[in-house]
Amino acid sequence: GLRGTAAEAFVWVVSDGRLTRRDVTAGPRDPAVDAVAIESGLEAGETVLLAPGEFQDGTPVRMRGGA
Repeated sequence: GLRGTAAEAFVWVVSDGRLTRRDVTAGPRDPAVDAVAIESGLEAGETVLLAPGEFQDGTPVRMRGGA
């Protein structure tokens, strides 16, 4: 999910089994579904880590649930 501040928002993208920090531009929050629009910084189909916690670039990850 979205991390950082509004001015320095970022997400963790899963790429080749590892995490990569990606700066993004966050849009408006939709409180009805507790979601934030990402206006730029991601491509369609990229996998974003939603788990809470502290991570570093290059942290290995394993996908569950057939994703």
